[in-house]
Amino acid sequence: MFVTLSNDVVCRVALGKKYSGMSGGKGGIDKVSKQLDDFINKVVQEHMDGGSKSAGDDDEQKDFVDVLLGIQQENSAGYFPTDRVTIKDCFF
Repeated sequence: MFVTLSNDVVCRVALGKKYSGMSGGKGGIDKVSKQLDDFINKVVQEHMDGGSKSAGDDDEQKDFVDVLLGIQQENSAGYFPTDRVTIKDCFF
């Protein structure tokens, strides 16, 4: 129960919404790593498509992924390289 609650809170703060069913499960490191990589790709893509915001949200409510994508968009001079891999690496 506490694990589920803490998972929901962390996902809501960092990713903008709850993601149920996020657990390591059983399997090898490669399998879990692939699942996590696919999950983070999905989250980043949802935010890029604008799907992270609900209809009532204003522009001031941003989560961690929104902030990272904003840095990527503002970084036209290339002082701080932020591509999709860099954004995913920030979760680790």
